[in-house]
Amino acid sequence: MEPEEILETEIDIEACALRGEEPPRARFYRVRINDDYIRVETPDPEGESLLARVHQRPCRFDLIEVFHEGENQEIGPENRVNLRKRGLTRFITAHKDVVTIFVQGEPVEIRRGEHTPVQVLTEAKVVGPDGYDLLEEKEGQPLLPIPDNKPIRIEGCEVFHYQAKTGGSS
Repeated sequence: MEPEEILETEIDIEACALRGEEPPRARFYRVRINDDYIRVETPDPEGESLLARVHQRPCRFDLIEVFHEGENQEIGPENRVNLRKRGLTRFITAHKDVVTIFVQGEPVEIRRGEHTPVQVLTEAKVVGPDGYDLLEEKEGQPLLPIPDNKPIRIEGCEVFHYQAKTGGSS
């Protein structure tokens, strides 16, 4: 079977959907994600690469296909999207309720919102979480210790480390 001939230089998938047409093969596809228009070089990009194009990550956001007929379908970060699918108009992103953070380099699923350091360590399945200090890693900064009594606002993608508590009273 011969590959389909590329007929167009750039196709706007939303315009095709609104006309009820299946997008033809093209060198580039114009795609809307939220309010941003991006140019995609392949008809079947991965969900994670589309999120990255609008500066979002799958540890914090879901990617959702929106169809002309009102259907929505969530796309996993490792799943490929068919930009030539009839009726696909655009994509939206949604902040996840359960996000992924990283503790000692391991992914941990946790509900978005405020948590104490002990709650974060408990979710990370650290045995005896009261015996550890939680440290947050922020790009370009030294590890920042988080006081036990200070709630941490979890949005997703945060990076933490822990170490045994030091000091104490005699």
